[in-house]
Amino acid sequence: MSSPPLVPCEPLTSASFQSFGAVIENPQRSNPNHKVRTVNQSTALKYRTLPSFGHDYPASGAQPNLTTNIFVCKPRELKPADTAKNLPPRYVCSVLEKHPYTRQAFIPLGVKPGVESPQYVVIVAPDDGKGKPDWSSLKAFLADGSQGIAYGAGVWHSPMVVVGSGAIEFVCLVWENGVDDEDTVEVRGGPVDVCVSVDVVGGSLAKAKL
Repeated sequence: MSSPPLVPCEPLTSASFQSFGAVIENPQRSNPNHKVRTVNQSTALKYRTLPSFGHDYPASGAQPNLTTNIFVCKPRELKPADTAKNLPPRYVCSVLEKHPYTRQAFIPLGVKPGVESPQYVVIVAPDDGKGKPDWSSLKAFLADGSQGIAYGAGVWHSPMVVVGSGAIEFVCLVWENGVDDEDTVEVRGGPVDVCVSVDVVGGSLAKAKL
């Protein structure tokens, strides 16, 4: 039996993720010249970083509401590192979902960036043009505790994949109308091995410095 395809992680940045949604973070991290306002009696800096969080649910259907949920996500089980093949730990991705009419945002709570901190892997795929994910074009990004994400409407993505030393609590924002097939579409496929904590260097897999 052949091994599942390997997908390396790359660092999560606004530029690398823009085809799939938006990264929620202090914009000065990637753009020191980002427009900023001084507010709250000059004690705070205000950045506008996200596009509008609207929806495009069909007007003829059930009316959606913007919901705020808390997700407590435990670390996922990973395949162990394979030193003989120079492979890091891997997450087996076999489920993807999308929210056809709404963005979905996940914002971590109380996690500080660092080597010992929990992190999470953002796994996405383009549509194949037939309403299914293109598993052969899967992409993966490694996020730290200072970064949230907002998936674009209709973007195929994995359920949350936390890796590291403990659970992460997320605030989740999404529009929902209570109609299952309109709120969420889930498919199984693959499987694809997502290499955790790796970069592509010169076309080969190498451990990233976290």
